Amino acid sequence: MMAKKAAKTGAGPTALIAVEQYFPKKERIVEDELAYHILPTGRAFLWLMRLIQNLMSMTVAIL
Repeated sequence: MMAKKAAKTGAGPTALIAVEQYFPKKERIVEDELAYHILPTGRAFLWLMRLIQNLMSMTVAIL
């Protein structure tokens, strides 16, 4: 039971690293091209994050 809970703790940090890979290389803290492969729903999650990032960028540009 405890091992299953421990196994789930890696998804959050891995998701953050995967999202960071869409930032320009100069702005990244960590480079890990495999992070999104490890996530259970990695590609869909990153697609959604990229969409949100683009929408936020457009909103800031308008203001």
